Amino acid sequence: MRIISGIARGMQLDAPRDRDAIRPTTDRVKEAIFSALGNLAGTTVVDLFSGSGALGAEALSRGATTVIAIEKDRKYTNLVKRNLENVAARIQERIDWRVIVGDATRAAHLLPANTPDIVLADAPYFPDGDCPIQTLLNAPPFQIWLGDGVWVVERSRHNPLPLLANSPWQVLREKRYGDTVVHFLKARPQP
Repeated sequence: MRIISGIARGMQLDAPRDRDAIRPTTDRVKEAIFSALGNLAGTTVVDLFSGSGALGAEALSRGATTVIAIEKDRKYTNLVKRNLENVAARIQERIDWRVIVGDATRAAHLLPANTPDIVLADAPYFPDGDCPIQTLLNAPPFQIWLGDGVWVVERSRHNPLPLLANSPWQVLREKRYGDTVVHFLKARPQP
């Protein structure tokens, strides 16, 4: 795993010893996501289901000034901290990053004072559907918390995004990369 662009381009990231335990985002998908997002200078990015912290680290390298990673599995939080800390040290600018041990589906409750510009969600894939993403899709506090921010959801093509016709989410963009589908979502304005 490595940083693919920005100030820390080419920097190697620490990977989990058990590679099957988490599924890091491929370089091709990372490049597509961050190219679509454009300039991240001055943004607040929240990396849900952080795993290795690779997406948050990429956001730091590309100019985000605040990155908050949420990971509930304690065996990965030190990995996330090391990766974010190493990228922050390479940048040598005043940036804010932190790792929260917690359930990413409760992001709005864990970070009530932090309004994100971008939320990245590469949740675990489940054979019977992606329960964490479905939970967030149906959580009004999450929609309100995100406000005008963009939510980037990475999913397996075998588990389509369960959006209903009257969904409070607007799909801005959707792109498939092999078995991965990336959705860029925005909350529809509340009436």
